[in-house]
Amino acid sequence: MRYPKPCQSERQAYSDRFDVFSPKLGRPLVLFSYLQVRQWLLLEAFPWVKAFCERPDFLEVKDRKPVLIDFWIQGRNTEFFLVSRDEGSPELNLISPPSLRIRYLRPSQLDSSVTLTQNWQSMLPYIVSYRHWLTNDHTADIVKRCAGSITLGELENLLANQETSWVRACVFDALAKGSLQAPSLKSRPWDRFLQLSPRCQHAD
Repeated sequence: MRYPKPCQSERQAYSDRFDVFSPKLGRPLVLFSYLQVRQWLLLEAFPWVKAFCERPDFLEVKDRKPVLIDFWIQGRNTEFFLVSRDEGSPELNLISPPSLRIRYLRPSQLDSSVTLTQNWQSMLPYIVSYRHWLTNDHTADIVKRCAGSITLGELENLLANQETSWVRACVFDALAKGSLQAPSLKSRPWDRFLQLSPRCQHAD
């Protein structure tokens, strides 16, 4: 992993602080804005994201202090830096090109993902709580039971001998890994009517 941990940096005065735990990385994260929290939730939600790191490095910028990179992101066939910029702000005037390409993110670009981020904000605690007991066998069993299509409520009834929170943790873990899909997470809050189905092996 190119960036296993964030670089040494100081939190700006009066900025926010959010302490979260990443099941994808298996470690705590400290984030300094709600925008970064929204970014992080999507990184956990998208199966194509294989690894990432918060504040991996600085960018050297002409005529101003170095700028912290929000995230380094590694996908199945891609790797890049993510840098937040205010609406209307130009791209950074860099002293020299960085080692990876930069994707600039404006806050408005996350507006279409509000429902998805809110869903994952409430789903991730299930994965985190059971992370030491979730295995690939559990994921495979859940995916097998979702063959064709099934609602979360129907699956919970089918596994009534298991704790509901455990079943949900397995389902949400399978969604995060890309073994299951639930397209409605982008448009409505999840509930027992959440429709689940196996995902194609190479689908993002």
